[in-house]
Amino acid sequence: MLPAQDPRTRSMSDLSGFNVSLISFNLHSAESVQEQEKMSGLVWILLFSILIGLSLITNSLYIVAVAANPRKRTVPHILVCLFFLVNLVDYGLLIFEFTLGLSHQYPYSESSCHLYEYLLEACCPSVVAIA
Repeated sequence: MLPAQDPRTRSMSDLSGFNVSLISFNLHSAESVQEQEKMSGLVWILLFSILIGLSLITNSLYIVAVAANPRKRTVPHILVCLFFLVNLVDYGLLIFEFTLGLSHQYPYSESSCHLYEYLLEACCPSVVAIA
């Protein structure tokens, strides 16, 4: 003989129409959400800084190795070195844009603005294509 079911409990077959994705949890206040968003941005800045730092170190060592060994001065090695130099300009432009802040107001002279735009278009065609 089966025990009698409590009328307040539901069986699994009664929950077949229940959608878990529609449940919303409001566990955090608005202030903690804003703090988390700020921390999220800082985490990305930290990760990209580490990535750029590792790229600078490894590619600099590669250029020194190519320059020190005459046998490694071949077209593919020199092309890789040139791509790294383009990356250096790209990193510099990225850091410069980051220093402008969210307003992106360019406070410098018109000639430096033209230089900035030229470098942006010449060295970073993927950024210009996306914008």
